[in-house]
Amino acid sequence: MRKRFLLLSLSMLCWIFPSTPYQCSAQQADGAIPITFHVTSIKKDQPEDTCVTGTCSATRFTVEGYARITGDLHSTRYVLTCIEFIQFGTNNVNPSMYCARLRANAAFDGKLYADVISFADDDDRKNASSHKGLMASYEIESQQEMP
Repeated sequence: MRKRFLLLSLSMLCWIFPSTPYQCSAQQADGAIPITFHVTSIKKDQPEDTCVTGTCSATRFTVEGYARITGDLHSTRYVLTCIEFIQFGTNNVNPSMYCARLRANAAFDGKLYADVISFADDDDRKNASSHKGLMASYEIESQQEMP
């Protein structure tokens, strides 16, 4: 009975005070918060400080966009980076670690963690051992609350 009262009290607090997104959002068992990420721009370049031995190739994706957590009145603007690696010298030249393909002026489902946003879905996790390699998460380089 006491446990039910406590759960009911917490859910009522989230209903009365919805501006506490991290406590009231639908946080998952792995600590992730489901979000919809709206991409506003993408830049692709070759990082000069990565794969200097010549046995691999790297591509850095820089993504800008924003997301709103359910129950929060504000959006947050993010700058994200992901580096994709392709290893050479083997029979397999598929990416060893690849980044989700995003495009500007579109929205994508993702999971917000403390330092990264993951756009991998269940199919990506199942295919991790296939020829695709592992899907990397996008690191959060900066974040800023928007009014």
